[in-house]
Amino acid sequence: MVSDYLKKNIHIGYATDLEKMLKIYDQINEMSLSWPVENYLNRLVYLEEISTDYLAKDRFKIISTLTSKEKREMITELNPTWCDLTADQNFKYFIQTEN
Repeated sequence: MVSDYLKKNIHIGYATDLEKMLKIYDQINEMSLSWPVENYLNRLVYLEEISTDYLAKDRFKIISTLTSKEKREMITELNPTWCDLTADQNFKYFIQTEN
């Protein structure tokens, strides 16, 4: 799940290439110059690694049906401060070993 820094907007994504997906969010933010900066989806705040494409798509469908409150609770349970997971020093290693 990706969020803005005010935690108002949460977007659920599904990707086989996380690094590529994050670059797409950067491009969307760059193209959306009329949006206030605080609405940019620029924080990866929740991440699940799923073993198969089928299970990942199924999990995506389940999370997509959750209310905003439920999504916020999921994030807060595993990432209480909503820190950007890409800022973790091990994140680059994590996404490189996914393939």
